[in-house]
Amino acid sequence: DQAASSSSADRQLSLTDEIKRLPAIAVPEKIKSFDLLLGSRDELRVCVTYVKNIVQVYTLNVAEKHAEPKAIHTLRQQGHPTEVRAVGFSSDNLAVASGSGESLKLWNRATQSCLRTVETGYVISCCFVPGDRHVLVGLKTGQLLIVDIVIGEVIERIEAHAKELWSIVLTPDQRGCVTGGGDTTVKFWNFELIADPNREEGSEVKVLSLLHKNVLKLEETVLSVRLSRNSKYIAVALLDSTVKIFFLDTLKFYLSLYGHKLPVLCMDISYDSTIIVTGSADRSIKIWGMDFGDCHRSLVAHDNSVMGLQFIPKTHLFFSCGKDGRLKQWDADSFEKIITLPGHVGEAHGLAVSPNGKFVVSCGSDRTLRLFERTDEPLVLQDVQEEEREELENNTLATGDDSAVPGLPGLKLPSKKTIGSEKAAENILECLEVSKAFEQEDNKSIIPPLMFAYEATNTDDFLLSVLTRIRASDLEEALLLLPFSTVCELLERIPKLTATRQDQTEIICKVVLFLFRIHQKPIVANQTLLPVIQDLIGKLQRTVHELRDMIGVNHHGMQMLQREAEANQGGVDLFRDATKSRRLKNQRRKRKKLAKRTFVQIST
Repeated sequence: DQAASSSSADRQLSLTDEIKRLPAIAVPEKIKSFDLLLGSRDELRVCVTYVKNIVQVYTLNVAEKHAEPKAIHTLRQQGHPTEVRAVGFSSDNLAVASGSGESLKLWNRATQSCLRTVETGYVISCCFVPGDRHVLVGLKTGQLLIVDIVIGEVIERIEAHAKELWSIVLTPDQRGCVTGGGDTTVKFWNFELIADPNREEGSEVKVLSLLHKNVLKLEETVLSVRLSRNSKYIAVALLDSTVKIFFLDTLKFYLSLYGHKLPVLCMDISYDSTIIVTGSADRSIKIWGMDFGDCHRSLVAHDNSVMGLQFIPKTHLFFSCGKDGRLKQWDADSFEKIITLPGHVGEAHGLAVSPNGKFVVSCGSDRTLRLFERTDEPLVLQDVQEEEREELENNTLATGDDSAVPGLPGLKLPSKKTIGSEKAAENILECLEVSKAFEQEDNKSIIPPLMFAYEATNTDDFLLSVLTRIRASDLEEALLLLPFSTVCELLERIPKLTATRQDQTEIICKVVLFLFRIHQKPIVANQTLLPVIQDLIGKLQRTVHELRDMIGVNHHGMQMLQREAEANQGGVDLFRDATKSRRLKNQRRKRKKLAKRTFVQIST
């Protein structure tokens, strides 16, 4: 019995005794997140979401020894797999059309569910046709598509432009549309009902088509087109950073709006045809008068290019979005910014305002649509401006942008000081203060709330937890902000950490070496730190040598296991097959080159 008990005591549990390894699941796309669910009868279900807005569910029987995971459900049509470039509202405010790099999707605004998906190509503009049964789609190839959203099919493809079709806008009388493209032309189209070419004999079914009516030839690429509501003017944004306004009936030149430093990417005309607003790649929005073409005001609107802009119907209020991902509302009469809405994670490519003015939808590079609804809550402009000022002050660096090294004013760190580095320095100072107060207390059983939040039971683990949670890019800047008295206190605590927490030797060495390099002269001049530094150097050298020996032993042990595995498999190399085959190919290639060179020399 004693022998059996001693043998069982000597036996140690391994990882395979506690954890069973299940088969790996090979997924087709890059994973964004996943979740697990253990069901009845030993069934494990894994739900995986991919970056391309695809959800897939796998099932696996845990009880079976050689079970393979199987995909049982896949959701592909509920989101755009690529960035969304165009968006538009229907006339009844109930449907939203969005176009991306491969398809056009129709959404129910009330339920936010996808109703139709039509494979089209790379969409860069779209517009609902009066009646909300069809959608006009402009492609990157220059094609103009007519999509029947009831049956979910493309009923006609028109070669409208030789290059990108950047803009589609309906005429004020709702009887046609105007398109602008990269081939420097603006084309006018009329809606026509023609006989269905695929109809059965005797059927009188007609389908929608477009009849080319007129063309306006320009000198530069057309980026955006807008028509005034009074059917008097047509505005065309060109690649030369100007906006040219023509009379709609005769297409004669009327005004030229110039002042943007970069091309105008979006624009809109107010309902009363008195104001035109332009958004440019130079991050500015300009408000112009339609009567004389004078610039009323220039606004620095976004931190990057302004990509979308549209008036709220029957008002002089308008929304704008930019590559900074934000959505902003402006007043064209008072030139004030009303509100900034949280936008996309990345760039915002476009927006659309519903005809009743109650909803705004935006699209962006994060493959999402953002729907905003107007509330009945009154908005006080002064309160909003005060909140924005407070947020700006909170994001301003309290210690300034300068990251000069103390004692060396001409030397600066290559890293950039951020809010995170300042907060990290504050966390280190607070940690040392709390640790000092805790060590002076008689009752050590009551842990301070801050230590409890870091899941630390003593001051050493508390300090190490604070240091390890600092981002690597903010660590040096945070240590640079510490005063020298705090640096001395930190160095006095590190020797104990070196002896007790050898698993964190890397972060300890990084902190010590940086502090030595920055504060070398005052540390050398401080006699009280001399024994601490000597003790610290000795402990760090021993710890680093031990870790180096451990890594060397493990490395040679892995090499020995590799040789044994190769010998047990009959001389088949596990890790050297690829390099050997590559070496043989290179040798054959060199022999062929040498043979060709010899042949040329003999023939000459």
